[in-house]
Amino acid sequence: MLMRTVLAAAALVAVLPAQAQLVYSNDFDNPAVVGGGATAVWSGAGGLQATIGTFNAAYGNIWRSDSASQAVTLSLTNLPAHTAVTIGFTAAFLDSWDSSNGNPAPDWYEVYIDSVMVGQYTYNNASGGIASYGGATLVAQYVQFDANVFFTDSVVDFSTDPTYSFSHSAPTLTFSVKAGGAGWQGGLDEAIGIDNIRVVLTPVPEPGTWALLAAGLAIVAGVARRRG
Repeated sequence: MLMRTVLAAAALVAVLPAQAQLVYSNDFDNPAVVGGGATAVWSGAGGLQATIGTFNAAYGNIWRSDSASQAVTLSLTNLPAHTAVTIGFTAAFLDSWDSSNGNPAPDWYEVYIDSVMVGQYTYNNASGGIASYGGATLVAQYVQFDANVFFTDSVVDFSTDPTYSFSHSAPTLTFSVKAGGAGWQGGLDEAIGIDNIRVVLTPVPEPGTWALLAAGLAIVAGVARRRG
């Protein structure tokens, strides 16, 4: 009986998390969506560029930056109370990436959350033998994705990478992407791209939800006392 009660309480806890709350979304084709009373500022090097060929209808505009010195940053403030954050985005390795072991190398696509680097990725569009993109999903490899047609591009979807689902409760959040590495050339030779950014919060449960959890745990405790 106790075991069944414990399992029932565990099942109750499993359904307690509140609905995910979208606080920012931007595909660079439509106005950005900002929710939950938050404010958002998008800043950094580069600018919009349309995708080409078979990808144009699916992706439209992407944000392209060929700067090695300036990050592209999303700054969110006035976030509602929450316990966790999930960030999804599409990353593009544009033009003549030389991996981490090509020539010249390395070329890095770096991702920062609250000014801390949490990911460092690379691709071998032009030279080298390493394509590294963590838990992301490969969308396209060695294709014409941006308007610079002298080199092919590779694209990955980071919405599947668990790195970008993490505990967080502060009212502010910054998310940045930046090019790096001693082999990075920038300009028309190499660039980074980003698209389809989504930031979703896990809200703090409502007081009524906490009361429901407390009631379930009280049942477990009462059964345990009777058995004792």
